[in-house]
Amino acid sequence: MIILDTSILRSFGPESSSTDLLHAIKAVCGQRIGMPWMVCEELAAQQAIKYEELHERAVQAVEALRQGTPWPTAWRIPGRETERVRDHWRKRWAPLIDVIPTSDEAVRTGLFREANRLAPCRESKGQKTGARDAAIWLSAVEYAKAHPDESVYFVSANTKDFGDGSSYPYPMGEDIAGMKDRFFLMTDLDQVAARFTETVETDVASVAEALDSASVQVDVIDQSRMRFPTMFEATFRLTDDRFLTEDAVSWWPLEAELGAVEDARAYRIGDQEWCTANVMWHIGGVMRSAYVGAVIGVVTWPTTVLFSFGDSPNLTVLRDAPPRPASPDVLNDMGVPGPDVTVTEAAITELRRERAMTAHSKIHDSWASVGRLPRAYSGALKAQDARRRMARQVGEGETSAPAE
Repeated sequence: MIILDTSILRSFGPESSSTDLLHAIKAVCGQRIGMPWMVCEELAAQQAIKYEELHERAVQAVEALRQGTPWPTAWRIPGRETERVRDHWRKRWAPLIDVIPTSDEAVRTGLFREANRLAPCRESKGQKTGARDAAIWLSAVEYAKAHPDESVYFVSANTKDFGDGSSYPYPMGEDIAGMKDRFFLMTDLDQVAARFTETVETDVASVAEALDSASVQVDVIDQSRMRFPTMFEATFRLTDDRFLTEDAVSWWPLEAELGAVEDARAYRIGDQEWCTANVMWHIGGVMRSAYVGAVIGVVTWPTTVLFSFGDSPNLTVLRDAPPRPASPDVLNDMGVPGPDVTVTEAAITELRRERAMTAHSKIHDSWASVGRLPRAYSGALKAQDARRRMARQVGEGETSAPAE
């Protein structure tokens, strides 16, 4: 188990190359990654405090603007949602890191050590501090004691309180008595990487060659089925030179084509070489469009992937962003066919007819309840209302329709 301190996790984000390294170690070496409950709460608290400060500054700025505006305004800042921010950051690392319990005993012992200035607690500027550091340390110690068959790597950049792992002040040395052959203190992720991996030189061309295979495409398609949202937009061909972007009401992926590859990093773990990279995939699939029914649509999918060099890449998508409509150039490169133009035009004509009938029905219903007026006057009003409603109904939803 690799247990990370707050000082390590706040030095990089969930979308960083350091996170990719931890993903690789977890996936390939079978090492679990964890953080004590107290670390999780410290990370959430840091973001919540920052949010509250920004919220207060925003409220003050809007109030100052309101007072300086000579007419009434409706500007307002939404109420604070600090607990929602905390909850977001509690879950932010969940795909990679398990939360290790910080027991009541660890909390009580931490407070006792702070009161008595026992390591890792100390006095700073006349104030006793370190109860939370002690609770974090003791959480790692308790985990190691509860799992005697595991080695524990506690990683913290806080060398002032925890030391550098070469020796331990009292009573920290006693905390790990009998476990020094399997409890290790590391001060940065470089030490973790050196323990579990060996850096290997690679280049984008080699990575692209490894990813441009049928087996990888199958893996990408399978993982896209699990990760894609229920609703997204895709691009499809209307004619040779016209394209539409529509909501994919339904979607079934059929092919994956490799796009851009960036930021490739390779490691040797055991007797295998593994690589992480940022990769754009172009996914083609059968989609149902409101205009033309079933067509071949294409989306571009940004991902960060982990895979091995060899006959079986075992590709895993570590992170991804929502799919977005592919460009016409991508559809041309993939040779995506378009639907029958006659069918397309008939579908659009039918859609317009239905909307026109809906507008006519609304006009009839709204004027049925109007009292008796002079025929010429009511006729003019009705005609004006018809023009307005027809324009709105027929025009709704056609912003992405092809030009006539």
